[in-house]
Amino acid sequence: MHFQADKKQQHDDTEGAKPFQRYMVGDQAEALRASDDICSALQLINFWQDLSIDLSRGRCYIPDSILQTHDLSAQQLLDWGKDDELTKDSNNQAIQPVIKQIISTTAERLRRGYELLPWLPFRLRLQISATLHGAERMLNKIEKLQSPLSERAKLNRKDWWQLSAPILKDALMPGRTLQTQTV
Repeated sequence: MHFQADKKQQHDDTEGAKPFQRYMVGDQAEALRASDDICSALQLINFWQDLSIDLSRGRCYIPDSILQTHDLSAQQLLDWGKDDELTKDSNNQAIQPVIKQIISTTAERLRRGYELLPWLPFRLRLQISATLHGAERMLNKIEKLQSPLSERAKLNRKDWWQLSAPILKDALMPGRTLQTQTV
């Protein structure tokens, strides 16, 4: 099974969260866009985190347009998901540029999500701040995987401990987050 991203799919990915979004931030277009970006980025991060598992189960969620840019196809990746350890080393090297591109585009979408923080009440802002920082850390870990075709990135206690100060800072001073990201 190969996932092909299109406008309808992107629209469907964010529609499920709309009632909650409207309840929390009203009809503020900027806040809704930021919320959509968070929801989409989190879904994509889940795909990238589970790449090794999904490929071995016959699922590829990387869009053809990205794969073609790197002279790859979904079928190649699906075949690699079944390969033995001997051939995975060269395949892991071949997929690294794809990983860098999907991480970069996902990180950009996630960063736009920080614009939501000033619109939220404190307790929810704290939760969303933790979600955003945890998601950014996950993207960093995925990007650093040496063998993305056979490894799965995970956050641990040390990661969350290191993120506690930035999470609190963004929850307490959300406007400052936006200023530092645009500089």
